Amino acid sequence: MAAAACASLEETESFITCSICLCEFDAEFRKPKFLPCAHTVCLKCLEEIHKNFVIACPLCRKEFSYQDNVTCLPNNSYVLHMLRLTEKNAEPASKPDLEGKPTWCLTCGAVAKQSCSVHSIIDVTANTIKNFESLLNLRDDLKKMRDQGQTKLALAIEKRKEIQTHFQQLSQSLKLVLHEVTVQEDQNNLLLVEMISQLEANSPQLRSRLSSSEMITGQDDQDPILSELMSVVDGSKPEDSFEILKEKMKKTLQSYESKLAEAVAMAKSIMYQKKSIISVWLTDSNNQAIPTWDLLESGFNTYWPNDTCLSPTKRDFLLLSHIVFSIQKRGQKINKESNSDFSAVSSKAKPVATKLGEPSSLVKTERSLVKTENTNTTVKLDPSTEKFDLNKSTLVVVVRRHGTLKGAVHIRLSSSCDSPFMQQLGKICFHSSKQVSNAIGKTVPDVFLLLPACKDLADFSYNGLTGLPPTRHYMEAGISLCPDENGVFNCWNLVFALRHFEQKKNEMHLKTIQPIHFIGQVTEGIDVIEMLSWTSKHQRSGYTFTLESR
Repeated sequence: MAAAACASLEETESFITCSICLCEFDAEFRKPKFLPCAHTVCLKCLEEIHKNFVIACPLCRKEFSYQDNVTCLPNNSYVLHMLRLTEKNAEPASKPDLEGKPTWCLTCGAVAKQSCSVHSIIDVTANTIKNFESLLNLRDDLKKMRDQGQTKLALAIEKRKEIQTHFQQLSQSLKLVLHEVTVQEDQNNLLLVEMISQLEANSPQLRSRLSSSEMITGQDDQDPILSELMSVVDGSKPEDSFEILKEKMKKTLQSYESKLAEAVAMAKSIMYQKKSIISVWLTDSNNQAIPTWDLLESGFNTYWPNDTCLSPTKRDFLLLSHIVFSIQKRGQKINKESNSDFSAVSSKAKPVATKLGEPSSLVKTERSLVKTENTNTTVKLDPSTEKFDLNKSTLVVVVRRHGTLKGAVHIRLSSSCDSPFMQQLGKICFHSSKQVSNAIGKTVPDVFLLLPACKDLADFSYNGLTGLPPTRHYMEAGISLCPDENGVFNCWNLVFALRHFEQKKNEMHLKTIQPIHFIGQVTEGIDVIEMLSWTSKHQRSGYTFTLESR
């Protein structure tokens, strides 16, 4: 009987005790709650396992989506009824003495209280209780660490999904680029095969065709001169006259000229892309410069005539160049479609002639979406623009960083700076902005600012420039020449004198750039120059300077 009673008591305790925290259910904080899987968990444990609107049963591991508060789940009325019966049938004499020596409740996992009289209680010492409490605290800490780890792992999974989406989009874009290149390659191969076939179509075949026609018609007395002419002209017939043969030959010649012009234009466009210099600057969301590879900021081209096997870096540069010019063409097409009404009255592009001397009608200048320099073209000045007057002109230096306008500097040219160099520079930039520099060279705050000229503007005659007066005072602009190892001038710099330029203590800074040949006075934008003189080395990337004479 005693054994049966003990077993019944154990069954009752397991029925009214939470399987997770091993605490007895009650009608307030540890209400027995039914889960959809029919298992019962106390309210306190249920609140801990309810995360992200999902409940994972700790007993059967099934997950349930639950959007409302867990207090709305149904109570286990059977357990509550059993609790009431247990409390009613409990005898005060059977309650252990909880006010004497320390006891530990195995059911609640804490120091026994008066409400733990029906739980499993053992006698312990004070030190043992401290150890139990430490173990429980450690368990709670481990649970928190586990929950934090699972949360971080879930966040990592979400980030990986974002990365996966990015790579999928990148892969699709590369496939589209490959498809476009393949289509262009197939078209070029088709045209190439067609032209080779036309070139290999020789006169003996025509004569053979003509002989077969003579055998059928019996015209053995065909004029040999006419036969020779027919063998030269494609698509000729025996009844064709000399005038018809000549007209057909003209059409054939025009067709060949058209194919040559189209091939030359496309080859020239590809060569233009290869020799164009592409510069790349990066900024963060706050428009602050992000340091990159020097070669990206200074610019690169894809003209490698002697490289048969490209390195991975050069392959990336080639792909980037193709993408940049593809975007440029697509943007020009969009602009042309959106401005179709205005295009009828828009000005024509200026002709460009290469050193090879192709007709200027085959090539038109294009406005690039990126900063490019082409080192194999020379601009022909239209006679109407050759009206530069040094005594009446002003040089305007426009400052941009990453395409954003930062200001403009106006230089009123001095009549004393008349020289072949200034005349040539003024004519090229007259009402036409030319990129004069893509970097800030040397600078000393409030002393001077030096802008190195681009290579496109370096092939000038420096005759007469060395005879100009030196730059001496604040707000003056000048030209500083750079000799090579043989003492020959091969490039130049634009220098601005600032407020402390004349102080003797700054002479040591000026020795490296002197002499500075005076060209004019700064009339506007000196604040822009002073601001640029205070930029540090890591802040100087991304600047471009264009020059225009007015």
